[in-house]
Amino acid sequence: MAEGTSAWQLIISGDQTLYAIAFLSLKVSLSAVLIAGLFGFPLGALIAFSSFPGRSALVVLINAFMGLPPAVVGLCVYLALGDLRDVEILREPEETDTLTASQLARR
Repeated sequence: MAEGTSAWQLIISGDQTLYAIAFLSLKVSLSAVLIAGLFGFPLGALIAFSSFPGRSALVVLINAFMGLPPAVVGLCVYLALGDLRDVEILREPEETDTLTASQLARR
């Protein structure tokens, strides 16, 4: 990628790196939606169509969680999984592992 290349130039030129990043992002997002749907739709139907003790409290709790900003939920999940950093599932990337956005922009 040449210095001073605009986003439009990358799109029009068919830059392979740009498209690889975009398709990977789309693949991860769609996978997350499918996995969430596999669990969410049956559980939502179960809660909606059945009557059980504590259902009202559960509905209030679910609605409260849906009002949380995604960044807060992400932070809570990250903190809950924090112990997994020891087994290198969640770890800080090394400098040689990834390129930062500024390094990519300079290429």
